[in-house]
Amino acid sequence: MANVNLSSSSAAPNIKTLYHMTNKEAGRKILSSQFRAGHYGWCGGGIYFSPSPNDCWHKAAPGARRPDGVFMIEAQVDLGRMKSMDWHCTSPSFCYLFNEMTCPLDKTNQGAKFLKEGYDSTTFNPGDGQEYIIWDAARVKSMKQIPWPPAAPAYNPAAPAYNPYWYLR
Repeated sequence: MANVNLSSSSAAPNIKTLYHMTNKEAGRKILSSQFRAGHYGWCGGGIYFSPSPNDCWHKAAPGARRPDGVFMIEAQVDLGRMKSMDWHCTSPSFCYLFNEMTCPLDKTNQGAKFLKEGYDSTTFNPGDGQEYIIWDAARVKSMKQIPWPPAAPAYNPAAPAYNPYWYLR
């Protein structure tokens, strides 16, 4: 597919702080240049973000969750005019969260189609939390690496004896 200029079609910015998790090598390349759209996903090829680092962590493929290989990026993303999609987005509706590895996820670049419709980004929730997709790396206004996973907090005897989410506060 030819490169398509996906400049903003909206006048008002819609900037959100979003997160993207990848491996260390890809993360360093992104920070030294810019994001590049992936080749497939629930909404086709694009640049996928989550609203929190925790969402990235649980959405990532199991192999990507190795603490020694994780690179978490916090980005200010101008989503422009956003289209909301169903839970399966542009992938077949028989795909569902627990069969995504065997499901034929969308392998097309939907960016040009959504831009023609007047949208700069799309959002959907496949059942495990909201996701945001852009196609134009210029929509990322700033980005930085953040430590992940977070450092364990100091021991707190007042903390509940068992609360698996206590360390995320």
